[in-house]
Amino acid sequence: MKFTLEPDSLRDMVGQKDTQLYNKLGGVAGVANELEVNLHSGLCRAEEIDTRAIRYGKNVLPPAERMTLWEFIKDAANDKTMLILIGAAVLSLVLGLTTPDPRTGVVEYSTGWIEGAAILVSVFIVIMVTAVNDFKKQEKFAELENTSTEHRTVTVLRNGHKTDILSEDLVVGDVIALRTGTRLTVDAILISGQGVVCDESDITGETDDVPKGDGDDFLISGTSLTEGIGYALVTAVGVSSFSGHIAMITRAKKKPTPLQEKLEHLADVIGKFGLLAASITFVILAAKETYLLWINADQKFHFMKYWEMLTTAVAIVVVAVPEGLPLSVTIALAYSMQQMLDDKNLVRHLAACETMGGATCICSDKTGTLTANEMSVIKLWTGGQHFDLARLKEAEWLRVSVGDAQNPQDATPTPADLVDIEMNRDVIKAVAETIIYSSLDESNRTALALMELVARLGYDSLVPPSSPDCKREPFCSSKKQSKTKIKQKGQSIMYVKGASEVILAQCTHWMNQSGERLPLTAEYRTVAERVLNEYASVGLRTLCIANSQGSEQDYEMDTYATLTCLALIGIEEPIRPEVEEAISQCKAAGIGVKMVTGDNLVSAVAVARRCGIVSDDYRTLDSRVMLEGKEFREMPHAIRIQRVKSIVVLARATPLDKQLLVESLKDDPLQVVAVTGDGTNDGPALKCADVGFAMNSGTEVAKAASDIILTDDNFVGVVKAVMWGRNVNDNIRKFIQFQLTVNSAACLIAIIGACMSETNLSPLKPVQLLWLNLIMDSLAALGLATELPSASLLCRDPLPKNAPIINRHMWGFIVGQGLYQLQVCLFLLTYGHEWMGVSYFDDAHLTCVFNTFVLLQVVNFFNARQLGLELNVFAEIHRSHTLMVIAVVITLFQILIVNYGGVFFGVVPVSSDQWLKALILSAGSLPVSVMIKLFLKRKRGHKSRPILWS
Repeated sequence: MKFTLEPDSLRDMVGQKDTQLYNKLGGVAGVANELEVNLHSGLCRAEEIDTRAIRYGKNVLPPAERMTLWEFIKDAANDKTMLILIGAAVLSLVLGLTTPDPRTGVVEYSTGWIEGAAILVSVFIVIMVTAVNDFKKQEKFAELENTSTEHRTVTVLRNGHKTDILSEDLVVGDVIALRTGTRLTVDAILISGQGVVCDESDITGETDDVPKGDGDDFLISGTSLTEGIGYALVTAVGVSSFSGHIAMITRAKKKPTPLQEKLEHLADVIGKFGLLAASITFVILAAKETYLLWINADQKFHFMKYWEMLTTAVAIVVVAVPEGLPLSVTIALAYSMQQMLDDKNLVRHLAACETMGGATCICSDKTGTLTANEMSVIKLWTGGQHFDLARLKEAEWLRVSVGDAQNPQDATPTPADLVDIEMNRDVIKAVAETIIYSSLDESNRTALALMELVARLGYDSLVPPSSPDCKREPFCSSKKQSKTKIKQKGQSIMYVKGASEVILAQCTHWMNQSGERLPLTAEYRTVAERVLNEYASVGLRTLCIANSQGSEQDYEMDTYATLTCLALIGIEEPIRPEVEEAISQCKAAGIGVKMVTGDNLVSAVAVARRCGIVSDDYRTLDSRVMLEGKEFREMPHAIRIQRVKSIVVLARATPLDKQLLVESLKDDPLQVVAVTGDGTNDGPALKCADVGFAMNSGTEVAKAASDIILTDDNFVGVVKAVMWGRNVNDNIRKFIQFQLTVNSAACLIAIIGACMSETNLSPLKPVQLLWLNLIMDSLAALGLATELPSASLLCRDPLPKNAPIINRHMWGFIVGQGLYQLQVCLFLLTYGHEWMGVSYFDDAHLTCVFNTFVLLQVVNFFNARQLGLELNVFAEIHRSHTLMVIAVVITLFQILIVNYGGVFFGVVPVSSDQWLKALILSAGSLPVSVMIKLFLKRKRGHKSRPILWS
């Protein structure tokens, strides 16, 4: 096989819609000839498929390049502060081995190298921890992306037969079947189709759907079919396709989430203050040392002393720069994504995790989300007769009370009136035939419930006509009906199924129990509407099926003179047992829930009341809170914006009505709107929402437009996403509380202690500050950012969009705990040597200061767990497994450092009595925490509802 067309030419022809080249090749037939493929039978031989895969590539994109651990290490080592510390350590080694120690006046070869080496080891540990964290984060996201990668199946023609294959197995030359909702992963050319319309907004940015045919046969990868069925010829796959080519040249690192951007800005601001503090420290120490040299002529100048001052200042910068803030977001989001997967939430976009924490409104579908994925026909009205199928036994199926067929007012008896009169089989056959033919190519729950009815009627053996004799118009949300028209025995027959009031309004006749077509009088229409209302009032989904007969020449889809109503159907959708509790949780969390459905208003309200969305206060239909899509969309903009918040049920809604609802809600900048959807036309609403939830059973288009996929199609998953979102935001703020406390205290202690020291050196050595930095950043981020959510998260209102990252309660915590830590350390620096039984500013004295300061941070871990005014800092401590482990690990390492760190850490072993006193001072932060909260409570005043964000 010799293929002359180049992959780039085929891609540009479709992607750029090059009609000149297309026409030059001879249209789809000419392209098929060039690709050596039969449009009627498709590809035939396995070796032919392999040859095409070699020539034009496979329908997969190569995995994105991932950084190695070594690259992460180099990246971490290239950090400015790390480079400064490395340079400082090297120079400290040189000076320590070549210049006299300012304390002894001689070169200490045995110990002069230790401080420089200690800094290098500390820097190495910090770099390795940072690199390993980043590497693990990359691997975790890669794992999650692999989990979220969907293996789609497509229907192709091979060897003249339809067969389903994986999308990645498609090759150039394949003939694929198209249907509504198909998401194109390849470039293709339309061979034939009926009513094919594509959404090309992802490619062109234009929101208007594009009809195909009549000069535009190009189907671009990355687009989707919103309507129609047909066949297409694959012209480009994988990296050679239009969207694949774009994807390869635009691959880049993921953008930071909004919260990450806020925290990076906060980290920059804090880092600048840290730099200022370090500069002040160095200037004060250098000025003091210079002054002492000036007034004491006998004192020798030691360059090493100035170098130690500079090293201390650099270490303060390292401590002050809170690089752990963005890291904490990454850890929290990565951890939450994995845990949400266990809760049946497949997160596609990272920012959705944090956004859901502020959700104020959820617009939910009914079918399959609030209701179970089970449908069954329990009511049937046909031939003027009523079937209560839920109560009939199999033997009684066709034996019902008939009354007077010419007197339809009396034609709605109950099953208690059953008598042995048989319905005409032609009526039942017409019902079954219409259901089968109008449900071609449908596999949704409604179609399955109808086919189950057909099987119970005994007509599941009916065979649909072949495609040349059949025209099909799939269900369209705007028309709310599906149609099939076939040629049969010299005539054309139209089979129609759809929304009951829509179809019934089009009907001109009805079929009685004898199979006769009679004019649909006003009286009969009134009875039919009464039946539909009775079905809807108990929450049943209602459908109407009808058919129309005409001549063989009347083969256009919209051509029929009369339409005969065959049956009205009531379908039961059981409410998911856990939904009512989930709705209650949303209300307690201050989140409004709105149900958007295609059902009629009476049925929708009945379901909403059973779910708890509509309270029992609304016994009748209230247009203020429940209305139909048409009324909503025809409202003036100002009135719609005014009323949108109060609406709880939107019935007979199209996907565009849902999009309009979302846009109207988002007109208020403080609203955070989540939407569920499963259909192709739900795509715009899912994209418009702050967070879009697609059903796992939904179309590829809906999934592609979503942020999170509910793998079990359950509304409860949305509530869990809210809880995880709030948990992410809370955990980040817990970390901020902790880090800013130790950050500010460490900087102030280093500055004040250095000014107090007779040796003109900071009480906290550079290596000690680096150990504190490790505690503050990596370990604290891991411990506080991975706390599990609790039910209490759903007992408060959502965090407003414009709420500051650090609220009043957090400032109270940071200031109160920071002052306590500063007072403890100043006490130890001034009078602590007497209390501890050591000499002023000797190694034992400074070790006690360092040890107490680290233990203060361990205890403060538990204080930082609480964001609100909960007095018990150990409440639900069982949810903090990682935090407890890290607290124990830090304590054990601190014991090892104090006892065995020696000159390396600038410490000496301390006695058990000194340990006990350090623990007592550290534990003092617990009652301080209680006092801070009591003070804040008094300032705020008593409120019955917990408000954590003020």
